[in-house]
Amino acid sequence: MPPATRRALILILLAGAVLRFVPIWFGLPYPQARPDEEVAIGLALKVLEGDLNPHFFHWPSLTFYLFAAVLGAADWVRALFGADAAMTFSVHALLTRGTIALCGTIAILVLFRLGRRIAGDVVGLLAAAFLAIALLHVRESHFAMTDVLMTLLLWTSLTFLVAAALADRPRTLVCAWAGLAGGLATSTKYNAGAVAIAMVATQIIWIWQRPSSALSWRMWMPSVVFGAVFLASFVAGTPYAVLDYSKFIEDLRYDFTHLSGGHNDIYLGRGWIYHATHSLPYGAGIATCAAALVGVWPFVRRHRRAAIVLGSFAVPFYLAVGSGYTVFFRYVLPLIPLICLLGAFGVVAASRWLADRAQVPHARVFALVCAIAIGPGLVYSIWFDVLLARTDTRVLAGEWLTPRLADGATLHDSGGPYT
Repeated sequence: MPPATRRALILILLAGAVLRFVPIWFGLPYPQARPDEEVAIGLALKVLEGDLNPHFFHWPSLTFYLFAAVLGAADWVRALFGADAAMTFSVHALLTRGTIALCGTIAILVLFRLGRRIAGDVVGLLAAAFLAIALLHVRESHFAMTDVLMTLLLWTSLTFLVAAALADRPRTLVCAWAGLAGGLATSTKYNAGAVAIAMVATQIIWIWQRPSSALSWRMWMPSVVFGAVFLASFVAGTPYAVLDYSKFIEDLRYDFTHLSGGHNDIYLGRGWIYHATHSLPYGAGIATCAAALVGVWPFVRRHRRAAIVLGSFAVPFYLAVGSGYTVFFRYVLPLIPLICLLGAFGVVAASRWLADRAQVPHARVFALVCAIAIGPGLVYSIWFDVLLARTDTRVLAGEWLTPRLADGATLHDSGGPYT
Protein backbone atom coordinates (compact mmCIF):
# COMPACT_ATOMS: atom_id res chain seq x y z
CA MET A 1 0.00 0.00 0.00
CA PRO A 2 1.48 3.41 -0.95
CA PRO A 3 2.34 5.63 2.04
CA ALA A 4 -0.14 8.32 0.95
CA THR A 5 -2.95 5.76 0.82
CA ARG A 6 -1.99 4.41 4.23
CA ARG A 7 -2.01 7.89 5.77
CA ALA A 8 -5.37 8.74 4.24
CA LEU A 9 -6.86 5.46 5.41
CA ILE A 10 -5.59 6.00 8.96
CA LEU A 11 -7.18 9.47 9.03
CA ILE A 12 -10.49 8.08 7.76
CA LEU A 13 -10.45 5.27 10.33
CA LEU A 14 -9.62 7.69 13.14
CA ALA A 15 -12.43 10.03 12.11
CA GLY A 16 -14.85 7.12 11.84
CA ALA A 17 -13.80 5.80 15.23
CA VAL A 18 -14.27 9.18 16.94
CA LEU A 19 -17.73 9.58 15.42
CA ARG A 20 -18.68 6.09 16.68
CA PHE A 21 -17.09 6.02 20.13
CA VAL A 22 -18.17 9.53 21.12
CA PRO A 23 -20.39 9.53 23.12
CA ILE A 24 -21.07 5.85 23.88
CA TRP A 25 -21.80 6.92 27.46
CA PHE A 26 -25.03 8.66 26.38
CA GLY A 27 -28.08 8.19 28.59
CA LEU A 28 -26.28 6.36 31.37
CA PRO A 29 -27.00 5.20 34.01
CA TYR A 30 -30.57 4.79 32.72
CA PRO A 31 -31.20 1.42 31.03
CA GLN A 32 -33.67 2.49 28.33
CA ALA A 33 -31.90 5.46 26.79
CA ARG A 34 -31.80 3.20 23.74
CA PRO A 35 -34.70 0.72 24.00
CA ASP A 36 -33.81 -2.97 23.50
CA GLU A 37 -30.22 -2.61 24.71
CA GLU A 38 -31.32 -3.93 28.08
CA VAL A 39 -32.70 -7.02 26.30
CA ALA A 40 -29.43 -7.81 24.53
CA ILE A 41 -27.33 -7.16 27.64
CA GLY A 42 -29.77 -9.05 29.87
CA LEU A 43 -29.64 -12.13 27.65
CA ALA A 44 -25.83 -11.97 27.65
CA LEU A 45 -25.85 -11.92 31.46
CA LYS A 46 -28.11 -14.99 31.52
CA VAL A 47 -25.55 -16.78 29.36
CA LEU A 48 -22.89 -15.93 31.96
CA GLU A 49 -25.17 -17.36 34.64
CA GLY A 50 -25.08 -20.70 32.83
CA ASP A 51 -28.23 -20.77 30.69
CA LEU A 52 -26.95 -20.93 27.12
CA ASN A 53 -30.47 -21.09 25.71
CA PRO A 54 -31.71 -17.49 25.32
CA HIS A 55 -35.34 -18.65 25.03
CA PHE A 56 -35.60 -15.70 22.65
CA PHE A 57 -35.29 -15.92 18.87
CA HIS A 58 -36.68 -12.64 17.56
CA TRP A 59 -32.99 -12.03 16.93
CA PRO A 60 -30.41 -14.79 16.45
CA SER A 61 -28.07 -15.48 19.34
CA LEU A 62 -24.54 -14.61 18.20
CA THR A 63 -24.72 -11.07 19.55
CA PHE A 64 -25.70 -12.33 23.01
CA TYR A 65 -22.80 -14.78 23.07
CA LEU A 66 -20.37 -12.09 21.90
CA PHE A 67 -21.57 -9.72 24.61
CA ALA A 68 -21.33 -12.52 27.17
CA ALA A 69 -17.73 -13.15 26.11
CA VAL A 70 -16.87 -9.45 26.43
CA LEU A 71 -18.54 -9.10 29.83
CA GLY A 72 -17.04 -12.37 31.03
CA ALA A 73 -13.56 -11.24 29.99
CA ALA A 74 -14.09 -7.96 31.82
CA ASP A 75 -15.14 -9.83 34.97
CA TRP A 76 -12.03 -12.00 34.71
CA VAL A 77 -9.77 -8.94 34.41
CA ARG A 78 -11.50 -7.29 37.36
CA ALA A 79 -11.00 -10.44 39.43
CA LEU A 80 -7.28 -10.33 38.68
CA PHE A 81 -7.14 -6.92 40.31
CA GLY A 82 -9.25 -7.99 43.27
CA ALA A 83 -12.43 -6.06 42.42
CA ASP A 84 -15.36 -7.36 44.44
CA ALA A 85 -18.36 -5.23 43.51
CA ALA A 86 -20.49 -6.43 40.62
CA MET A 87 -20.43 -4.41 37.43
CA THR A 88 -23.30 -1.96 37.03
CA PHE A 89 -25.53 -1.61 33.98
CA SER A 90 -23.51 1.45 33.00
CA VAL A 91 -20.32 -0.62 32.81
CA HIS A 92 -22.13 -3.36 30.88
CA ALA A 93 -23.45 -0.77 28.43
CA LEU A 94 -20.06 0.88 27.93
CA LEU A 95 -18.37 -2.44 27.21
CA THR A 96 -21.01 -3.71 24.80
CA ARG A 97 -21.48 -0.36 23.08
CA GLY A 98 -17.72 -0.13 22.73
CA THR A 99 -17.68 -3.55 21.09
CA ILE A 100 -20.23 -2.44 18.52
CA ALA A 101 -18.43 0.87 17.93
CA LEU A 102 -15.29 -1.14 17.19
CA CYS A 103 -17.24 -3.34 14.75
CA GLY A 104 -18.52 -0.21 13.02
CA THR A 105 -14.98 1.12 12.67
CA ILE A 106 -13.70 -2.18 11.27
CA ALA A 107 -16.51 -2.10 8.70
CA ILE A 108 -14.90 1.03 7.24
CA LEU A 109 -11.68 -0.93 6.68
CA VAL A 110 -13.59 -3.82 5.09
CA LEU A 111 -15.28 -1.47 2.61
CA PHE A 112 -11.93 0.11 1.77
CA ARG A 113 -10.51 -3.29 0.93
CA LEU A 114 -13.53 -4.12 -1.23
CA GLY A 115 -13.40 -0.83 -3.12
CA ARG A 116 -9.66 -1.14 -3.57
CA ARG A 117 -10.03 -4.69 -4.88
CA ILE A 118 -12.60 -3.59 -7.43
CA ALA A 119 -11.21 -0.28 -8.69
CA GLY A 120 -8.09 0.81 -6.82
CA ASP A 121 -7.03 3.01 -3.93
CA VAL A 122 -9.05 6.12 -4.80
CA VAL A 123 -12.38 4.32 -4.92
CA GLY A 124 -11.49 2.37 -1.78
CA LEU A 125 -10.63 5.50 0.17
CA LEU A 126 -13.71 7.39 -1.03
CA ALA A 127 -16.02 4.49 -0.16
CA ALA A 128 -14.43 4.25 3.29
CA ALA A 129 -14.79 8.01 3.79
CA PHE A 130 -18.46 7.92 2.85
CA LEU A 131 -19.10 5.09 5.30
CA ALA A 132 -17.11 6.81 8.04
CA ILE A 133 -19.53 9.76 7.98
CA ALA A 134 -22.76 7.95 6.99
CA LEU A 135 -25.25 9.10 9.63
CA LEU A 136 -27.18 5.84 9.95
CA HIS A 137 -24.02 3.78 10.35
CA VAL A 138 -22.63 6.30 12.84
CA ARG A 139 -25.86 6.28 14.82
CA GLU A 140 -26.25 2.52 15.00
CA SER A 141 -22.58 2.08 15.94
CA HIS A 142 -23.37 3.70 19.30
CA PHE A 143 -25.91 1.06 20.29
CA ALA A 144 -25.37 -2.36 21.89
CA MET A 145 -27.54 -4.03 19.27
CA THR A 146 -27.29 -6.45 16.36
CA ASP A 147 -27.33 -4.34 13.20
CA VAL A 148 -23.74 -3.06 12.98
CA LEU A 149 -22.22 -6.44 13.80
CA MET A 150 -24.40 -8.07 11.16
CA THR A 151 -23.43 -5.46 8.57
CA LEU A 152 -19.72 -5.99 9.27
CA LEU A 153 -19.97 -9.76 8.88
CA LEU A 154 -22.23 -9.48 5.84
CA TRP A 155 -19.88 -7.19 3.95
CA THR A 156 -16.93 -9.33 4.93
CA SER A 157 -18.72 -12.21 3.23
CA LEU A 158 -19.51 -10.09 0.16
CA THR A 159 -15.88 -8.96 -0.04
CA PHE A 160 -14.76 -12.58 -0.22
CA LEU A 161 -17.43 -13.38 -2.84
CA VAL A 162 -16.38 -10.45 -5.03
CA ALA A 163 -12.77 -11.65 -4.77
CA ALA A 164 -13.93 -15.12 -5.81
CA ALA A 165 -15.91 -13.75 -8.76
CA LEU A 166 -12.93 -11.70 -9.97
CA ALA A 167 -10.55 -14.67 -9.75
CA ASP A 168 -9.50 -16.55 -12.87
CA ARG A 169 -11.05 -19.79 -11.57
CA PRO A 170 -13.37 -20.98 -8.78
CA ARG A 171 -11.80 -20.51 -5.33
CA THR A 172 -12.98 -23.00 -2.75
CA LEU A 173 -11.08 -21.56 0.22
CA VAL A 174 -12.26 -18.02 -0.48
CA CYS A 175 -15.84 -19.26 -0.65
CA ALA A 176 -15.36 -21.10 2.64
CA TRP A 177 -14.40 -17.81 4.29
CA ALA A 178 -17.39 -16.15 2.63
CA GLY A 179 -19.65 -18.88 3.98
CA LEU A 180 -18.21 -18.50 7.47
CA ALA A 181 -18.77 -14.73 7.55
CA GLY A 182 -22.18 -15.05 5.89
CA GLY A 183 -23.37 -17.70 8.31
CA LEU A 184 -22.23 -15.66 11.29
CA ALA A 185 -23.96 -12.59 9.82
CA THR A 186 -27.20 -14.56 9.53
CA SER A 187 -26.66 -15.75 13.09
CA THR A 188 -26.64 -12.07 14.06
CA LYS A 189 -29.71 -11.03 12.07
CA TYR A 190 -31.77 -13.36 9.91
CA ASN A 191 -32.11 -11.20 6.81
CA ALA A 192 -28.35 -11.41 6.22
CA GLY A 193 -29.16 -14.82 4.73
CA ALA A 194 -29.69 -12.95 1.45
CA VAL A 195 -25.92 -13.14 1.02
CA ALA A 196 -26.40 -16.73 -0.15
CA ILE A 197 -27.94 -15.33 -3.34
CA ALA A 198 -24.62 -13.61 -4.03
CA MET A 199 -22.96 -17.03 -3.90
CA VAL A 200 -25.44 -18.23 -6.52
CA ALA A 201 -24.53 -15.25 -8.70
CA THR A 202 -20.83 -16.01 -8.28
CA GLN A 203 -21.43 -19.59 -9.37
CA ILE A 204 -23.31 -18.38 -12.45
CA ILE A 205 -20.38 -16.11 -13.35
CA TRP A 206 -17.99 -19.07 -13.22
CA ILE A 207 -20.25 -21.21 -15.40
CA TRP A 208 -20.64 -18.37 -17.88
CA GLN A 209 -16.85 -18.04 -18.10
CA ARG A 210 -16.25 -21.79 -18.41
CA PRO A 211 -19.36 -23.46 -19.83
CA SER A 212 -17.35 -26.56 -20.76
CA SER A 213 -16.70 -27.21 -17.05
CA ALA A 214 -20.32 -26.81 -15.96
CA LEU A 215 -20.68 -30.50 -15.13
CA SER A 216 -17.35 -30.82 -13.34
CA TRP A 217 -17.48 -31.37 -9.60
CA ARG A 218 -14.61 -28.93 -9.22
CA MET A 219 -16.82 -26.19 -10.65
CA TRP A 220 -19.47 -26.76 -7.99
CA MET A 221 -17.25 -27.51 -5.01
CA PRO A 222 -16.92 -23.84 -3.88
CA SER A 223 -20.71 -23.49 -3.69
CA VAL A 224 -21.05 -26.73 -1.77
CA VAL A 225 -18.36 -25.65 0.68
CA PHE A 226 -19.95 -22.21 1.03
CA GLY A 227 -23.32 -23.77 1.83
CA ALA A 228 -21.91 -26.25 4.33
CA VAL A 229 -19.80 -23.66 6.17
CA PHE A 230 -22.67 -21.16 6.06
CA LEU A 231 -25.08 -23.57 7.76
CA ALA A 232 -22.48 -24.74 10.26
CA SER A 233 -21.54 -21.20 11.30
CA PHE A 234 -25.20 -20.17 11.59
CA VAL A 235 -25.92 -23.11 13.89
CA ALA A 236 -22.72 -22.46 15.84
CA GLY A 237 -23.88 -18.90 16.49
CA THR A 238 -27.51 -19.82 17.18
CA PRO A 239 -27.38 -23.46 18.31
CA TYR A 240 -30.77 -23.41 19.97
CA ALA A 241 -32.41 -22.77 16.62
CA VAL A 242 -31.97 -26.54 16.38
CA LEU A 243 -32.03 -27.53 20.04
CA ASP A 244 -35.15 -25.45 20.82
CA TYR A 245 -36.70 -25.63 17.38
CA SER A 246 -40.32 -25.02 18.38
CA LYS A 247 -39.52 -21.72 20.15
CA PHE A 248 -37.25 -20.71 17.28
CA ILE A 249 -40.04 -21.20 14.73
CA GLU A 250 -42.57 -19.44 16.97
CA ASP A 251 -40.44 -16.30 17.26
CA LEU A 252 -39.46 -16.38 13.60
CA ARG A 253 -43.11 -16.44 12.56
CA TYR A 254 -43.79 -13.46 14.80
CA ASP A 255 -40.95 -11.55 13.13
CA PHE A 256 -42.47 -12.08 9.68
CA THR A 257 -45.87 -10.96 10.95
CA HIS A 258 -44.37 -7.91 12.65
CA LEU A 259 -42.47 -6.88 9.51
CA SER A 260 -45.51 -7.17 7.27
CA GLY A 261 -48.08 -5.64 9.62
CA GLY A 262 -46.35 -2.53 10.96
CA HIS A 263 -45.03 -1.58 14.39
CA ASN A 264 -47.49 -0.55 17.12
CA ASP A 265 -50.08 0.67 14.59
CA ILE A 266 -47.64 3.21 13.14
CA TYR A 267 -48.32 3.51 9.41
CA LEU A 268 -45.65 5.16 7.26
CA GLY A 269 -46.35 3.32 4.04
CA ARG A 270 -44.77 0.24 2.56
CA GLY A 271 -41.04 -0.07 2.97
CA TRP A 272 -40.20 -0.09 -0.74
CA ILE A 273 -41.24 3.56 -0.97
CA TYR A 274 -40.37 4.73 2.53
CA HIS A 275 -36.82 3.38 2.51
CA ALA A 276 -36.14 4.89 -0.93
CA THR A 277 -37.47 8.31 0.05
CA HIS A 278 -36.38 8.47 3.69
CA SER A 279 -34.16 5.72 5.12
CA LEU A 280 -31.51 5.60 2.40
CA PRO A 281 -31.24 9.33 1.57
CA TYR A 282 -31.02 10.38 5.20
CA GLY A 283 -29.17 7.27 6.37
CA ALA A 284 -26.34 7.53 3.84
CA GLY A 285 -26.69 11.27 3.24
CA ILE A 286 -28.45 13.05 0.40
CA ALA A 287 -25.15 14.08 -1.19
CA THR A 288 -23.83 10.51 -0.95
CA CYS A 289 -27.02 9.14 -2.51
CA ALA A 290 -26.79 11.67 -5.33
CA ALA A 291 -23.21 10.59 -5.98
CA ALA A 292 -24.32 6.96 -5.84
CA LEU A 293 -26.91 7.54 -8.57
CA VAL A 294 -24.17 9.00 -10.75
CA GLY A 295 -21.91 6.06 -9.95
CA VAL A 296 -24.29 3.23 -10.84
CA TRP A 297 -23.60 3.21 -14.57
CA PRO A 298 -19.76 3.51 -14.36
CA PHE A 299 -19.73 0.71 -11.80
CA VAL A 300 -21.95 -1.63 -13.81
CA ARG A 301 -20.24 -0.85 -17.13
CA ARG A 302 -16.64 -1.26 -15.98
CA HIS A 303 -16.93 -3.81 -13.17
CA ARG A 304 -19.69 -6.12 -14.29
CA ARG A 305 -18.80 -9.16 -12.23
CA ALA A 306 -18.59 -7.22 -8.97
CA ALA A 307 -21.84 -5.45 -9.86
CA ILE A 308 -23.60 -8.78 -10.42
CA VAL A 309 -22.43 -10.19 -7.09
CA LEU A 310 -23.35 -7.11 -5.06
CA GLY A 311 -26.57 -6.47 -6.96
CA SER A 312 -27.72 -10.05 -6.52
CA PHE A 313 -27.59 -9.46 -2.78
CA ALA A 314 -28.88 -5.89 -2.66
CA VAL A 315 -31.99 -6.22 -4.82
CA PRO A 316 -33.53 -9.25 -3.03
CA PHE A 317 -32.55 -7.77 0.34
CA TYR A 318 -34.27 -4.49 -0.45
CA LEU A 319 -37.38 -6.24 -1.75
CA ALA A 320 -37.53 -8.28 1.46
CA VAL A 321 -37.07 -5.47 3.99
CA GLY A 322 -39.34 -3.20 1.97
CA SER A 323 -42.19 -5.66 1.64
CA GLY A 324 -43.88 -4.75 4.91
CA TYR A 325 -45.06 -1.75 6.89
CA THR A 326 -42.47 -1.91 9.69
CA VAL A 327 -39.90 0.55 8.37
CA PHE A 328 -37.21 1.28 10.93
CA PHE A 329 -34.26 3.11 9.35
CA ARG A 330 -31.87 0.48 10.70
CA TYR A 331 -33.43 -2.18 8.45
CA VAL A 332 -31.53 -0.77 5.45
CA LEU A 333 -28.20 -0.46 7.27
CA PRO A 334 -26.65 -3.34 5.24
CA LEU A 335 -27.31 -1.33 2.05
CA ILE A 336 -25.45 1.76 3.27
CA PRO A 337 -21.98 0.37 2.35
CA LEU A 338 -23.23 -0.26 -1.20
CA ILE A 339 -24.48 3.33 -1.44
CA CYS A 340 -21.06 4.47 -0.21
CA LEU A 341 -19.26 2.32 -2.78
CA LEU A 342 -21.44 3.61 -5.61
CA GLY A 343 -20.94 7.14 -4.30
CA ALA A 344 -17.19 6.68 -4.67
CA PHE A 345 -17.62 5.73 -8.33
CA GLY A 346 -19.94 8.70 -8.77
CA VAL A 347 -17.43 11.18 -7.37
CA VAL A 348 -14.66 9.83 -9.60
CA ALA A 349 -16.88 9.90 -12.71
CA ALA A 350 -18.36 13.34 -11.99
CA SER A 351 -14.99 14.96 -11.27
CA ARG A 352 -13.49 13.59 -14.48
CA TRP A 353 -16.45 14.76 -16.54
CA LEU A 354 -16.44 18.24 -15.00
CA ALA A 355 -12.67 18.63 -15.33
CA ASP A 356 -12.80 17.67 -19.01
CA ARG A 357 -15.68 20.05 -19.76
CA ALA A 358 -14.29 23.00 -17.80
CA GLN A 359 -10.68 22.45 -18.85
CA VAL A 360 -9.64 22.66 -15.19
CA PRO A 361 -6.98 20.48 -13.51
CA HIS A 362 -8.62 17.27 -12.39
CA ALA A 363 -7.15 17.41 -8.87
CA ARG A 364 -8.93 20.70 -8.11
CA VAL A 365 -12.27 19.50 -9.39
CA PHE A 366 -11.87 16.20 -7.57
CA ALA A 367 -11.18 17.98 -4.27
CA LEU A 368 -14.21 20.23 -4.76
CA VAL A 369 -16.56 17.34 -5.58
CA CYS A 370 -15.25 15.36 -2.58
CA ALA A 371 -15.91 18.32 -0.28
CA ILE A 372 -19.45 18.75 -1.63
CA ALA A 373 -20.20 15.03 -1.32
CA ILE A 374 -18.59 14.35 2.06
CA GLY A 375 -19.02 17.66 3.89
CA PRO A 376 -22.77 17.50 4.67
CA GLY A 377 -22.60 13.96 6.04
CA LEU A 378 -19.68 14.87 8.28
CA VAL A 379 -21.57 17.88 9.66
CA TYR A 380 -24.73 15.87 10.31
CA SER A 381 -22.82 13.09 12.07
CA ILE A 382 -21.02 15.61 14.29
CA TRP A 383 -24.35 17.24 15.11
CA PHE A 384 -25.77 13.84 15.99
CA ASP A 385 -22.93 13.14 18.42
CA VAL A 386 -23.36 16.56 20.00
CA LEU A 387 -27.08 15.92 20.44
CA LEU A 388 -26.48 12.43 21.84
CA ALA A 389 -24.02 13.82 24.40
CA ARG A 390 -26.66 16.11 25.86
CA THR A 391 -28.77 15.12 28.85
CA ASP A 392 -31.77 13.03 27.80
CA THR A 393 -34.94 15.14 27.69
CA ARG A 394 -36.72 12.55 29.83
CA VAL A 395 -34.13 13.14 32.53
CA LEU A 396 -34.51 16.89 32.17
CA ALA A 397 -38.27 16.54 32.50
CA GLY A 398 -37.86 14.45 35.65
CA GLU A 399 -35.40 16.92 37.16
CA TRP A 400 -37.83 19.77 36.51
CA LEU A 401 -40.86 17.89 37.81
CA THR A 402 -39.46 16.33 40.99
CA PRO A 403 -39.13 19.49 43.13
CA ARG A 404 -42.54 20.66 41.95
CA LEU A 405 -44.43 17.58 43.15
CA ALA A 406 -45.97 17.99 46.60
CA ASP A 407 -46.37 15.01 48.94
CA GLY A 408 -49.45 13.02 47.95
CA ALA A 409 -49.69 14.62 44.50
CA THR A 410 -51.17 12.55 41.68
CA LEU A 411 -49.18 12.24 38.46
CA HIS A 412 -50.69 11.13 35.16
CA ASP A 413 -48.27 9.45 32.75
CA SER A 414 -49.73 9.24 29.26
CA GLY A 415 -46.57 7.84 27.68
CA GLY A 416 -45.33 4.36 26.93
CA PRO A 417 -42.81 2.02 28.54
CA TYR A 418 -39.84 4.22 27.63
CA THR A 419 -40.91 7.27 29.65
